[in-house]
Amino acid sequence: GRNTKYPLTVIPAPTWEQFLRKYFSVAEAPATRWRPSNPLPVWHNTDPAEILELIAELKTGKAPGPDLVPVEAIKLHSAWWAGILAKTFDAINATGLIPGTWKEAIIIPIYKKGSPGDPGNYRNISLLSSIGKIYARFLLARLMKWSAEADLIGHEQAGFRLNRSTTDQAIILYHLARKYSTPRRGQLCAAFIDLKAAFDSIPRQLLWDKLACWGIDRRLLWLISQLHAGSVAR
Repeated sequence: GRNTKYPLTVIPAPTWEQFLRKYFSVAEAPATRWRPSNPLPVWHNTDPAEILELIAELKTGKAPGPDLVPVEAIKLHSAWWAGILAKTFDAINATGLIPGTWKEAIIIPIYKKGSPGDPGNYRNISLLSSIGKIYARFLLARLMKWSAEADLIGHEQAGFRLNRSTTDQAIILYHLARKYSTPRRGQLCAAFIDLKAAFDSIPRQLLWDKLACWGIDRRLLWLISQLHAGSVAR
């Protein structure tokens, strides 16, 4: 019989459109002060070995995005893809021309709990281009390297950082509670804040300005902004 874990529902398309437009709407940001410098820093040609490492990091068993290229197809012939993508990335790095399908997301709503007729009770999954993901990781590696060298992220921050698991943070919190909450040692206050749609509601122009103020490589910032410019969801 039908799996009742995810109940059937019929939410009209206009209702979904109205909800998602509101969900992904971003407050109007001040005009950005950042502009690409001329000339931009020169980048060396991409090493196919780096692309091989990025391909190896991709998770399989995921639905493909608009380009319909599954991760499994890339991993099956990873050496061939690495050579092709290295040259492709070099061309993009020089021109800033990002393929449109890399900026497109297919939104799939996954039911969580509550009324099946309420769009707010669904978790929206974005299906992205597999090749676009590799390029995003390519830029992310450079962004993380720069932030580490510039020592921008405080030691206390653990989210989205390598080798800083949730388990580690739970153990730290446990020991702090033991240290400061025992008799005659005072108390420990902890705050748990859940920001709704945080990633989707931040004005990107402000992020570009902040990165520029911190002295990021201007070609890297230019490419990151180009990857996000004109992004669409359907």
